[in-house]
Amino acid sequence: MGTLSALTVLLCLAALFPAPAGGQDSRTAAEGANAARAKRIAFQCGNVRDPRRRPYECRPPWYDDVGADMGRAWSWISDEAVKLGITPSLSYTAQLLTNTSGVTPNASQVMLYAGQLNGSVNIDLHRLAGVPGMSFYVGAAWGSGGTLEVGPEGNYFPVASASAGTGFWLGEMYLQQVFLHGDLDIAVGRLTAGATFATLPAFGNYVNGGIIANPGALGVNLPSFPAPPPGIEWGAQVIWFPTGNWQVAAGVFNDNLRSAAGADHGADFRWSEGNRGVLAIAQVSYLPFQGANDDDGPPGQYSVGAYQDGNFFGVLPGGSPVVTGNWGVYAMLQQAVYRPDGPGSRVGLDVWGAATFTSRVDRNPLPVSVMAGLSYQGLIPGRAGDVLSVGCSFGRVSPYIPATSGETLLEVNYAWNPYRWLSLMPDFQYVWRPGGYNVQGAAVAGLQIVVTL
Repeated sequence: MGTLSALTVLLCLAALFPAPAGGQDSRTAAEGANAARAKRIAFQCGNVRDPRRRPYECRPPWYDDVGADMGRAWSWISDEAVKLGITPSLSYTAQLLTNTSGVTPNASQVMLYAGQLNGSVNIDLHRLAGVPGMSFYVGAAWGSGGTLEVGPEGNYFPVASASAGTGFWLGEMYLQQVFLHGDLDIAVGRLTAGATFATLPAFGNYVNGGIIANPGALGVNLPSFPAPPPGIEWGAQVIWFPTGNWQVAAGVFNDNLRSAAGADHGADFRWSEGNRGVLAIAQVSYLPFQGANDDDGPPGQYSVGAYQDGNFFGVLPGGSPVVTGNWGVYAMLQQAVYRPDGPGSRVGLDVWGAATFTSRVDRNPLPVSVMAGLSYQGLIPGRAGDVLSVGCSFGRVSPYIPATSGETLLEVNYAWNPYRWLSLMPDFQYVWRPGGYNVQGAAVAGLQIVVTL
């Protein structure tokens, strides 16, 4: 009930700051909100049109040339749809990886192909149906290929983030309503916590599932947290910007674990199937140099969050007996530290870090995790769109799992982006102590290909 109360408080606080009735004050407020949003989009969204990696705040239309890079046919289709308030997006991700050490739970499984075709449609109901501030979003995916585990007992951080299942999966599907010129955002429907909470822009630069989108420990410990595919949850969330530099967010999500596991290919709409309680999350973020009246400076994000999960959890290592409740906290940051072309440019160096913690070591396989990395865009002269990324993630395995310590991941990749619609990423990963066991490490190399319309 804690986050339900938080949602109520946010709505009440928002009511204390009503939008001006009209005239010059209203225009000034709208212009200020739009200026702040433009700065946030420049930091959060960049050129990430790929719906597989796009965070919640980047889903409404924020670019004008939806299909301009893909030829006349798609450009005409997308432009005509946008005129009606319909913004389509489509991407295909292929990951081709090999475990060069050859150590896996299945000795014959050393090569991997994993693919995801992801699509989404954002419908502006203000433009289409005359409902101010309201929109509707729906996403879906088609998965193909397999999975690649490393180490004799498997590993916690998936080396291929596209290995989420095969076949069709229905994704998020929700109504969104904005108030206060966009400073208050409410969404209700089929949602995923991982698209709004515990995510940074830099996370989208990686292949490993322990970094991309969210800290991997949250997905290991909380089955209802990760983004689809395969699963999704009923939920409601509120995002509020009391000033241009501060963001407060809170959400509650149903804890149907069958739905979270992708039952009925994402179409399991039932509220309860033996589950209990909700996953409740709250997060506060400071966004330097992203307010309407800020001077230009290096943008960043500094966030702290906490969650409480009222569902049933099995006691480690075997899952019996079953106990109730879980909680944890996390903190993360991303900061632009070098911009040779000025603060408004994306060319330069960003550093990031994140940490998660929970004291419930009896029910969380990874009670402590720490992550850090950097991304440099435009390192090679003339290649302003390319990104070099290095990331490291460590997860401390619960002492309830015998003979374990922790799993460590290193990933290095280079995203060559010859066009805005095409990304080719050679990737190298090394996993120390897969599964937390004192066993031979695993080296994984390969290529990720992303085509985005």
